[in-house]
Amino acid sequence: DSTGKRGKTLVRVRFKRLNQSDKKEEKDVALYWIKRDPGCPLGGTCSAAGQCQDEQGKPMHQLKDDHKSRSGTSRKNAPEERGEQPFTCTPGQPEAWFMNLDSTLEAKPYQ
Repeated sequence: DSTGKRGKTLVRVRFKRLNQSDKKEEKDVALYWIKRDPGCPLGGTCSAAGQCQDEQGKPMHQLKDDHKSRSGTSRKNAPEERGEQPFTCTPGQPEAWFMNLDSTLEAKPYQ
């Protein structure tokens, strides 16, 4: 696009649905790309201090790593909790291209 931060690739793929049909199919698939700092999560930028920050300039913190509550039950459906550990990055590192999967991962937390 005009900002140089987003891109789209149209790819024609040939595939066969395993265990369903021997018929080969062709489809066009659009892949979306975003250029961002490789050390920070989506939406983050690297500060001069080496910490990832959000659009408002606030430090971004990693998710808590405890997947079970004190009672031992799974927390898969619990709301995300941010811990005290900030994301760190390397200041001055060039941005890199990443496949933008936002539309398929809307409800899933990823770092």
